[in-house]
Amino acid sequence: MNKSKNKKSQDEQEWFYNPNKVKWLLITGLILVMVMPFLLTRTVIFDWLNFSTTGQIGDTIGGITSPIIGLLGAWFVYLSFRAQTKANEIQFNALRDQIDNNQSEKDLHLIFKFYDELKLDIRKAKLEIMGREKNYYDVLVDKFKKGTIFSFSGEPKLFEVFNALNFVNQQFDHLIKILYKAQVSDFDKDILGKKIIRLYHHNFGNDYSEILLSKGSEDSLLRFKKSIDRTNISLNGLEDYLKHHIDIEE
Repeated sequence: MNKSKNKKSQDEQEWFYNPNKVKWLLITGLILVMVMPFLLTRTVIFDWLNFSTTGQIGDTIGGITSPIIGLLGAWFVYLSFRAQTKANEIQFNALRDQIDNNQSEKDLHLIFKFYDELKLDIRKAKLEIMGREKNYYDVLVDKFKKGTIFSFSGEPKLFEVFNALNFVNQQFDHLIKILYKAQVSDFDKDILGKKIIRLYHHNFGNDYSEILLSKGSEDSLLRFKKSIDRTNISLNGLEDYLKHHIDIEE
């Protein structure tokens, strides 16, 4: 029903704005204006059709031409309003598309900026905090896995790694929230979401899974477990969002 109605509306619009049809309408109107006075002054069968007197023919011509001219005038006014409305609509849609495209570009730029910064912070936490022939990321993760009791007071490098990893977890949470709100296409959200999930599991998946299974009760370990849990909740929510709310054509 709606499809038939839309087709009818489209056909009407094509008729209104068809130059050839409007031209023939004007030609027909002009022919009628020129021919009708001649026809109406011919010899007629019935007296009531006799318009040969001057007054009557003048009234006749005026009566015939005035409605035609008025109709044509109303028609052109109507067409001009429709054309203006259509032009305004096109301009508004173009402006809206431009605004949406600009916002989409800004959001994409912001997400990739945070994503690149996150990768740098991960690299710093895992590879750049070094001591003599040892990586303090590996040392801290090993202590957490085993539930070893230790103090940060004598190990400033371990504390630096601990803070760096907590900050990385917060960045994952923040980046996921930005992705939810971003005005980008579903395709872009799907790609970016999967990149974030892959980045996390590639760098921390196995280590963090073992840390969560640790039976240790040391305060720093418990705090770090909470940080991991928060990030896992955000990532699981992102996976569910990509699976059920993003429409990607296969």
